[in-house]
Amino acid sequence: MKATEKDIIKALEKSAGFITVAAKKLNMTHQAILYRIKHSKNLKAKKEEIDEGMKDFAESKLFKAIKADASWAICFYLKCKAKDRGYVERQELTGKGGKDVKITVTGV
Repeated sequence: MKATEKDIIKALEKSAGFITVAAKKLNMTHQAILYRIKHSKNLKAKKEEIDEGMKDFAESKLFKAIKADASWAICFYLKCKAKDRGYVERQELTGKGGKDVKITVTGV
């Protein structure tokens, strides 16, 4: 029996949007679910809604950890949201239009 859109939505909701988990619940392949999502505006919209909800949930946990003074959470937040203030692990420099930077060494 072919899974309906309603079946796929329910499986995606129960699996927090993880396609492989939803596919196993429905006895389908990962590729089959991806195909159905790609070709259905309704499924695509629902998948995006589920993903956004999970992002909100994860962010709420991160903010709880920040409020609890968890240094890992504070560091993670700053690296993600405060790059403009210099909180980066590494910086990459590019030339105009994203091209390579030409480095000239003199006096060596």
